Amino acid sequence: MTIKELLIEADAIQVGVAETDWQKVIQLAARPLVAKGYISAEYGQAVIDNTLSHGAYYVFDEGVAIPPCAARVWCEA
Repeated sequence: MTIKELLIEADAIQVGVAETDWQKVIQLAARPLVAKGYISAEYGQAVIDNTLSHGAYYVFDEGVAIPPCAARVWCEA
């Protein structure tokens, strides 16, 4: 399964979101994935914390940003 297929299956693609604060965008993007059990509720904040500590290093695959955080956070979903 590709990342796009997973996001479509999870109904996690959001269009028309009007937000300028990057931290709020991370939290908004995480909501549908949390609701479906793909990631833990702590994942969004862990991504924010990781970005503040280490800078913005995100993997892009298939046109989708995949921000990292501590493995223990997302694996607990």
